Amino acid sequence: MNKYSNIYTSIRKAIKKLKKKLLEIERKRQLTGNIEELIGRLQNIGFELKSNLREIDTYYSRPDVDFMQTVECLRIRQRDSFAEVTYKPATTAATHTENNVIIKPETNLPIQPRRCSNRQAATGKPRYDATG
Repeated sequence: MNKYSNIYTSIRKAIKKLKKKLLEIERKRQLTGNIEELIGRLQNIGFELKSNLREIDTYYSRPDVDFMQTVECLRIRQRDSFAEVTYKPATTAATHTENNVIIKPETNLPIQPRRCSNRQAATGKPRYDATG
């Protein structure tokens, strides 16, 4: 067992201890029309822009598992003074419905604001880039 496996095992154990589970339900679509038309339609049914938000996502992978192949996710997401670690398990046939809707658990662990800087999160980026 290498050091990456130990870290990965520790994260999985922490996730199992959580009592509250979130399920991500996702269906991806490609927007082929005009974005302005879409915004207009949303406004017509009562949606309105409340704020603009910038998030920085830093993705991590292991040298022995390509998360791009397994459609698995381990990331740190940052915005303003907020940061969290998110883990999404590998996508399998069991996580897909017949209409290509993906349903799988998502675990989010908040990070204390002073414990994670943009620089610290960015140190994982070269490793992620190296995985392809």
